Amino acid sequence: MSLFYKRWFFLLVAVLVLGANFYAHLFSTLPVTRFLNNEFPSEGFVISRMVYSETEGLSGSGGFMVRYPFINDLFMAPDKEAYKDFTRRGLDNNDQASIYLSHLGFQDNFLYPLWQGLRALRDHVKETSREGSRWQKRMMHYDAYYMVMVSQLCVALFNALVLGLILLWVFRQFSPPAAWVTLGLMLVMMPDLTFFGRSMWWMMGVWFLPFLIMALLYQINKGKPLPLPMLIASAFLAGAMLSLKTAMGYEYTSTIMVSAVTPATFYALLNRWSLKSWLAQCFVIGLFLLGGFGLTMYLHYEALLAIGQDPLNVLYGSFAMRAHGSGVTHHNNMIAESIDAGLLETYARQFFHPQGVGLPQVVKMLPLFGWLWIKRKTLKQISREQAALLVCIALGAFGALSMYTILKGHAFIHGYDVVAWSIPMNIFLCVFYAREIQASFQKRQIIFA
Repeated sequence: MSLFYKRWFFLLVAVLVLGANFYAHLFSTLPVTRFLNNEFPSEGFVISRMVYSETEGLSGSGGFMVRYPFINDLFMAPDKEAYKDFTRRGLDNNDQASIYLSHLGFQDNFLYPLWQGLRALRDHVKETSREGSRWQKRMMHYDAYYMVMVSQLCVALFNALVLGLILLWVFRQFSPPAAWVTLGLMLVMMPDLTFFGRSMWWMMGVWFLPFLIMALLYQINKGKPLPLPMLIASAFLAGAMLSLKTAMGYEYTSTIMVSAVTPATFYALLNRWSLKSWLAQCFVIGLFLLGGFGLTMYLHYEALLAIGQDPLNVLYGSFAMRAHGSGVTHHNNMIAESIDAGLLETYARQFFHPQGVGLPQVVKMLPLFGWLWIKRKTLKQISREQAALLVCIALGAFGALSMYTILKGHAFIHGYDVVAWSIPMNIFLCVFYAREIQASFQKRQIIFA
């Protein structure tokens, strides 16, 4: 059997290709300045916390993210020089670090073991290398640079592994050719993933874990409704992953929750479940997802209380600024504009104007609109697989719109929120296109055989 039909080979290639693109912009699918930007205003919090935790540990400042006032010196640094003595400078000015209270800031918990290992390696090199050698100078001046680069590489590989496993689900559920084509289409059509691909702040892979867990388990169960013990265990795991994600930030929460019930919807349509079975499966999954979200909110509340903050004031103020803005006044013109913007204006902004993060969503969907127009008189004749994919695309659109509705202010001001269309709507869109390309190719083979 050809290597291209082996699962392990496909997964290896997918992870390596996606990881390289996430980390090094291998396929140049974004403007270079947009890729290098890497949403640095947020990334700077993790870099600051990396240094801050060296002396303060994970519990310093209540475990929340922190930011040094001089972190912007590293923004789009052309070389390592900007990182010179950054660690020492940070440790000497820990009292200047501002605390970010809008979420629990679990990113540093996720990366802390890696940072400890890198610090141990740095200290070993300092102790064992010759006095005044180039290695001592590198560790003295550029340790923060190397720690950031290695951390971003590990994050890029983690994100690539999660998406690679989703593609493996495509490989097994549809066909190997469809999976290879889907991988290619994702690289071309979804540069928004590359924008987030190495970000230590966003940890993009965790967005897709609830969907991945449910998709793989339904596939293992041959597309049938999960028996209750298996359903509870998988829903608990999906809820735990949502809790992990929201501990790193509340953006895209509703979109991720919708994504977690998408596999049940896909298999319900593909294998003709009863309406009762589909509703029961979605209810249990949704219940555990709400539980995971509630757990994060409780932990966030307790963490704020522990450092002397007014939890309700912080939580409401953070939500209101990113949502409807009721009772919030802000002197920042862009934030004020986002609060005053209408919902339809926000939807249109996300649908037509990706602000350099990717292709406009309307462009990605034009082939689908064309296909629907051609098939408009024969839609009743489409296959169950096509119908299931179309419904999942529609469900994904609902998930994205839910985020743009609940966090309207955030969505209006942040162009990178177009990524909500990809959790997982655009993945299903790529699968749909891949299957149509495969079907068209097979028909041509039959005609010319």
